[in-house]
Amino acid sequence: MNVLIIELGGSHAECIYSTVHFLTHNHSEVHVACNESLVRLLPESLQLSGILDLPDHLNFFRQIRSFIKIRKYIADHQIDTIIINTTEIKVVRNLSLVLPRKNTIGLVHNARKLKNSSTFSKVLYRKIKKYLVLSDYLLTEIDPLPKYHVSSFYPIYFPKVEVLAPMKPANEYWITIPGTVAVERRDYLSLVNYISKHKFPENIKFIFLGKFKEREDLVTALADSGLWHSQIKTFDYQLEYNEFHSYIQQSDLMLPLINSEANGFYGNTRISGTFNLGLGYKKPFLLNRKYASNKDLSCFSHYYDSMEELAEIILHLYYQNFKDPVIQDAYQESIFNDMERMSIRFYDFVKTDQDAVLV
Repeated sequence: MNVLIIELGGSHAECIYSTVHFLTHNHSEVHVACNESLVRLLPESLQLSGILDLPDHLNFFRQIRSFIKIRKYIADHQIDTIIINTTEIKVVRNLSLVLPRKNTIGLVHNARKLKNSSTFSKVLYRKIKKYLVLSDYLLTEIDPLPKYHVSSFYPIYFPKVEVLAPMKPANEYWITIPGTVAVERRDYLSLVNYISKHKFPENIKFIFLGKFKEREDLVTALADSGLWHSQIKTFDYQLEYNEFHSYIQQSDLMLPLINSEANGFYGNTRISGTFNLGLGYKKPFLLNRKYASNKDLSCFSHYYDSMEELAEIILHLYYQNFKDPVIQDAYQESIFNDMERMSIRFYDFVKTDQDAVLV
């Protein structure tokens, strides 16, 4: 296959990494057309046959110019398969009107859109009849959709990096919360307020691994905690790929910390990127018990109902040097340790039924 991955939303680079890996592993040529800011997140180690840079901010006239470039690129490079990396955005609706008829697959980050969106059923359906959701669990959470061919895959392959400074001291333990530090999405305040009153051992570090958006209530809580920069680390810039993944590789635990009011949003129809990072790097999770129904994560997770219970789990693991042989064994026996099987499953779905889009 000769494949073009298209990303017009400037995000979800992790899906591109896995898609490229799975396809090149099966001897496909892979090209990427994406926003300029995303190009900087594509490591040189990715085996790409070509990259088409597109503007970050696609107003009406930039959309037209970008669509012309995409069509020309498809023709010039004899592309036979198109993968839309983020399907449920307006610019993709517009793009679908001018895409040539090819074997086209859409990655859907919010599975609810497949059932409830008129854009999918009335506009995108003309060109895209094959979709991928981002876990087996999400596949079980959507009703049968006779109009579409739907499967799942896990974007958990990340190009490995040489660990950069700072190197984690041998006596430290890192609990990492990846993603932009946005109080409205993650319960940082409850965590900071709790650990400021109930001290953890000083060699337990909480890494807020994303650009810190200054919110007055969180800034005040961090300042009052007395732990900012000593036991709680934040960043005032967007981390580059190598630095971000260096921290992930060295982490002992992943703590998604998604707000309770968002649990339904991320628990049933959409997956947090933190889940894929943890699965990819085989890290244990600390999860709110509301996620217990997600069987993809259950073998690798410690569940809590409150900050008090979360603290008890952390301290229990601390006295075991953060080693959990049960979770380590579960990863060794899981599909997430079988990249060959995962890549074949992905490749077989992408390449089959290529005539379906022509119906």
